[in-house]
Amino acid sequence: MRRFVLALAFFCVAVGLRAQTESDSRQTIETLMDDLSDSFEEDADLEQIAEDLEYFAQNPINLNSATADDLAKLHFLNEFQIASLIDYVRLNGPMLTIYELAMVDGFDQTDAFRLVPFVTVSGAAEQSGLNVKRALSRGKNELFSRVTKVTEQMDGFADVSDSVRNASPEKYYPGNDLKIFSRYSFNYNRQLMAGITAEKDAGEQFFRGHQRHGFDYYSAYISVSDIGPVEMLIVGDFHARFGQGLVAWSGMSGGKSAFVMDIRKKGAGIRKYSSADENLFYRGVATTLSFGPMKVTAFGSHKKIDATLAEQDTAVAEATGFTAFGTLGLHATPKQIEKEDAVTESVWGTNINFNRDNFRIGASALGYQFDKDYVKKPQPLYKFDFEGRKNLNVSIDAQYSFSALYLFGEYAISTNGGRAAVVGSLMSLAPGLRASVLYRNYSRDYQARYAGGFAEGGKTQNEEGFFFGIEATPIKRWKLSTYYDIYRFPWLRNGLNAPSRGNDFLVQADFAANRATSMCWKFKIETCEKSVAIDSTAIQQLAEVSRWTARYHLNYAVNQRWTLKSRIELSGYKSGSSGSENGCLLYQDVICTPFRAPLSFAFRYAIFETDSYNTRVSTYENDVLYAYSIPMMYGRGTRTYLLITWKPIDNLTIWARASRTSYADRDAIGTSPNMIDANHKTELKLQIRWKF
Repeated sequence: MRRFVLALAFFCVAVGLRAQTESDSRQTIETLMDDLSDSFEEDADLEQIAEDLEYFAQNPINLNSATADDLAKLHFLNEFQIASLIDYVRLNGPMLTIYELAMVDGFDQTDAFRLVPFVTVSGAAEQSGLNVKRALSRGKNELFSRVTKVTEQMDGFADVSDSVRNASPEKYYPGNDLKIFSRYSFNYNRQLMAGITAEKDAGEQFFRGHQRHGFDYYSAYISVSDIGPVEMLIVGDFHARFGQGLVAWSGMSGGKSAFVMDIRKKGAGIRKYSSADENLFYRGVATTLSFGPMKVTAFGSHKKIDATLAEQDTAVAEATGFTAFGTLGLHATPKQIEKEDAVTESVWGTNINFNRDNFRIGASALGYQFDKDYVKKPQPLYKFDFEGRKNLNVSIDAQYSFSALYLFGEYAISTNGGRAAVVGSLMSLAPGLRASVLYRNYSRDYQARYAGGFAEGGKTQNEEGFFFGIEATPIKRWKLSTYYDIYRFPWLRNGLNAPSRGNDFLVQADFAANRATSMCWKFKIETCEKSVAIDSTAIQQLAEVSRWTARYHLNYAVNQRWTLKSRIELSGYKSGSSGSENGCLLYQDVICTPFRAPLSFAFRYAIFETDSYNTRVSTYENDVLYAYSIPMMYGRGTRTYLLITWKPIDNLTIWARASRTSYADRDAIGTSPNMIDANHKTELKLQIRWKF
């Protein structure tokens, strides 16, 4: 009763939380995706994050029984927030109401608004073993298909004669210009899951020619959990992520962002894979066994991968080496098809970790082997890269928390003796003041294909750096976040003819005036060294290059049906003694559910102008469910999109999206075979989901 009365004391916050739970959680997901997308590369696959958030919006986590691993799957909670939630329940007993979030240390009003759509409070349900018959009868099925089309004709889809097409096969696509994606999934309380994904890219054939089996890409999985000591068993396609990513971190890997307390990687172990990225995932069998405080994971993978084959020896009937891994997943033209499934890759891995109270220690090993030799290129840039057929990475990682201090780290080594290490700390310095520190050192000869450690350079190799971040809530409704990262590259990198160094600084202020209005100011500047030409000669030297961005963003909910979002973003670039370049983006979003009918709209109108690609601007856009769009804009023009979501009946949802980028400074877009002979590009997207 005492805690219930105390919770009522936070009535103002409680009213906001209640209103948030009654609103469409989709808007909360879009806002989170916008914030989280800043920490990933422009071409990152964010589908897994969107899928996780959507799942927990429909199946909220019970805070009274949640573990640290459960809460980590929300992606936006830091270690102190996770620990505070667990400690609050442990010390005070089960939460009586969701409004008690206002009493949990480390949660301001904005944090509470973000969390509410994904959690609930109830009695801790007993975890029962898997009953297959009950699962099959009560499980949830989901089937959806998506079609995407660019309305303007690209050169590669021109209607030309067979003789012209045969004379220049790389200039013309054999398939139509539709991109088709389909997926079926089954889920019973995440204890029994299964799914199949299929995709055809624009230009690829469909049920004819090279693709007689229909889609170019198929992916499938089945997973079961909580069967005695078997915590998880996956057959099919899966991800494996352990430690701090120095050995095993398949798929995307986030980096620096305004979430300065979220620098520790939260290895989720093994999990099913259902995305359409055709590259960095495993295909085989994986299992995790739990023995009290100890967990043991083992997995094996065997699949064909895309690769560029080495020049064939005329005396040998078949190429015995390859020089590059395929990354695009596009198989339309003869050269693209030649790379498809060119190499067979076998992978095995294991992880053992022991978790007792506030201490966790683990060891990982991952080995991979190809059926052909990887032949590294002869240029100095690639001197320390992997070559041959086999490699092995092993590591040890540890985590320890004590009161207001959280320590973590991992140390790894590859077969050739290359080493990688990362160590970090999260600290609560005072009420409303937290800090994060991270040091990484990846030797230039560390070789790990599936690594995804915290890095500036995109690879867990050839980098040393020190990161320091601070998060403060100096006064009510305000949050300040800032970081400074200094790094160096001991060896050459793409576009750099010598070792180099740089630094990165960000500061962001968030203000939540109330539930309806929030603002954000953000400034980021990065200074690094790059190779630039001396005058008009071909001789290059290192020069200091700086790029900065400044942003103001406003969210305003007019009422429960109308929301406005406005942003202005400026960018600047300067290289050596050359003049400065600048860029600007302004956009206005209108998100509404104007009628009582199950229909909603999201509209954006954006204007951009930049001096060059160096001052490009990009921003997250609302898209159909499980998809994402982060277009990159440079030059002078406008971008608009309209997203319509319609739910005619409970189990059926239809999305339709149209977007267009128009340029005022060019008459053609792209390069052959994707060149459009117009100053605009329009994309249409239709998606249907049926639940049963």
